[in-house]
Amino acid sequence: MNNFLAESNSIREYFDGTAKGYRPLRRQHRYYWQEIFEQCNYFSHETFRVLELGSGGGELVGKIKGIQKAGIEISPELVKIAQANFTQVNFITGDAEEVQAVGEFDLIIISNLIGYSHDIQHLFETVKHYCHDNTKIIVTYYNNLWEPF
Repeated sequence: MNNFLAESNSIREYFDGTAKGYRPLRRQHRYYWQEIFEQCNYFSHETFRVLELGSGGGELVGKIKGIQKAGIEISPELVKIAQANFTQVNFITGDAEEVQAVGEFDLIIISNLIGYSHDIQHLFETVKHYCHDNTKIIVTYYNNLWEPF
């Protein structure tokens, strides 16, 4: 097994392991998640096709404005949670750097994924396939240094 595949499997196992405590953890950090939602939703529109990479349990892509929405998540367990709660969203299980979604999107959210990416350049090259000239890309990432504030 190559190093990248081993790393992807360990990331998948990690997030599968967090699936049981996912909802309580989201509630515990709801201020952060609400801020992320409000910022992303501001840049969306009811007519937008929206893609979230690193969609977790689907709350962001499931609640944001958009006519057609998709989420890519590496954890099959989190995808199960997302599909159960947001049936109007097309969730795909797989590594955001490798999985291919269909079509172009008006808004792409790279959701807390950068720190887990094996190759950020490759991630952005993959994202480019989903873009048109007016696609908006939002990158979110949690920084522990802000916790005291």
